[in-house]
Amino acid sequence: METNSANRQEQFKASKEVSVMAWIENQFGDVLLLKQVRGNKSWTLPGGKVRSRETIEDALRREVDEEIGLKIQPVAFLDLFDRSEKAVITFLYSARVKGHRGVMSPKRREVAAAKFSSSLPTDATPSLRFFWKRLREDTQGKG
Repeated sequence: METNSANRQEQFKASKEVSVMAWIENQFGDVLLLKQVRGNKSWTLPGGKVRSRETIEDALRREVDEEIGLKIQPVAFLDLFDRSEKAVITFLYSARVKGHRGVMSPKRREVAAAKFSSSLPTDATPSLRFFWKRLREDTQGKG
């Protein structure tokens, strides 16, 4: 008995949304944060959804360019945030700005403000809180 390939594809369809975020530090070790225009208008890391047939690193480059006009180079995978209650999985990469003039120009329809920060804002998204705790607070005093 032959199995309908459309039914098989439906069976194995991904059940989580995939997103990617960038951890970009300046020369002082401050982290680039963006204030969202939509939703809760919280502070977050640059990034967004990965499109179908797009690599995670290509999605990261595209999202950062779309949000703040920076050309970046993903450097290394850092962490993963699996928000099972939202059916979202987020990959975090360290990234560096390409070129000598990393001039930010936030796209006002997506980003209300952009800044480098040494501290976690009180109005941070769950993903920013998660990654900040794992990369900043959990590593303080270690080494």
